[in-house]
Amino acid sequence: MTRLVLAAMLLAGAAATGAADGIWAERIEADAARETFTLTARKPNYLLVSALSSPNQAPYEFTGSADRLENEEIKFQLSFQTKLGDDLAGRNGDLWFGYTQVAYWQLFNSEISAPFRETNYEPEVYVSFLTNWQLLGVTARSASVGLVHQSNGRAEPLSRSWNRVFAEFQRPTSRTTSGATSCARSTTASASACC
Repeated sequence: MTRLVLAAMLLAGAAATGAADGIWAERIEADAARETFTLTARKPNYLLVSALSSPNQAPYEFTGSADRLENEEIKFQLSFQTKLGDDLAGRNGDLWFGYTQVAYWQLFNSEISAPFRETNYEPEVYVSFLTNWQLLGVTARSASVGLVHQSNGRAEPLSRSWNRVFAEFQRPTSRTTSGATSCARSTTASASACC
């Protein structure tokens, strides 16, 4: 019975991946054609209830509430992007701004006023180009290069932040049953500089 359930889950996952690939291919084209200052999702947006085996209590020791953090919390991510400039290099090259925020919320912890245990911020700016670059038999449909800042937004001694330069390529990976080319997003180059 366990094998049957596992096989069904694998088949359902493969079908969902195929559908997602087709959607991703359409999104590359739709993003390139999108009007400026229109909000769309950058990364997945979600809300989860999570259970931790032992939350990181070290940052809360100076508040006196470290030993009162609960194992259950809410994790959510909000992420959007908007095109700031269109066709910067003739008929290609779009300037984008993206923002992602991930929060860990002790919602069920009324003893210490349901605080946000951790919040991380990630603004980014990048230029994206539609391409048909081919290298070693692989075609890149879209290429982006940009700057991203990630931070927990806190002051020292709890501050954590870094800036990175990134390159991102989206490439066709397979053909769907409708014959449309599907695409996968893959970050293939990244350089980091901490501050």
